[in-house]
Amino acid sequence: MNSAKNLGWNKLSQRDIRINRFRTIRKVRYQLPTGIVGNFYLTKAGHLVAALVLTKDRKVVLVEQFRPGPERVLWELPGGGAEKGETPRQAIARELLEETGYRGVIRRVGESTNNSYSTLWRTHFVITNAVRVSEPKFDKFEFGRLHLVSVREFRRLLRSGMMTDAETGYLGLDALGLL
Repeated sequence: MNSAKNLGWNKLSQRDIRINRFRTIRKVRYQLPTGIVGNFYLTKAGHLVAALVLTKDRKVVLVEQFRPGPERVLWELPGGGAEKGETPRQAIARELLEETGYRGVIRRVGESTNNSYSTLWRTHFVITNAVRVSEPKFDKFEFGRLHLVSVREFRRLLRSGMMTDAETGYLGLDALGLL
């Protein structure tokens, strides 16, 4: 894979602009291969994790939550941000338990960037044989409703445009031979 320098991009400077405890914008100034200099504004983020979770009876575990960006209720796979010093595997186990009260067998199925104007990377997992061991414990900025849906219904939701983490959903279905 080529680095930015190999393609003729030259980073001149960067500065982080903190918006709040959850959001930072990174201003990066590049000289492009043509000699033009431009500013690029990136969403700075850490490492996220998400998982397609199947219960022992092959139901998909989803959380329905209001999200302020699109200002609507979306269907979500369990996941969130890795905390300092936490591996992606540890993060998904913690997030799954916090958001759903479930535990299961964890398998990594890939990694991807969020988009071309973000520093965020996401590790994708499938969790199988999931069983509920406790009640969900959302943090003070979260409120959601837990749902168990069939794989068929999950595929419909993926196509609906009303899901976050669709990449995780498709990678998970593919890894499980359910695509």
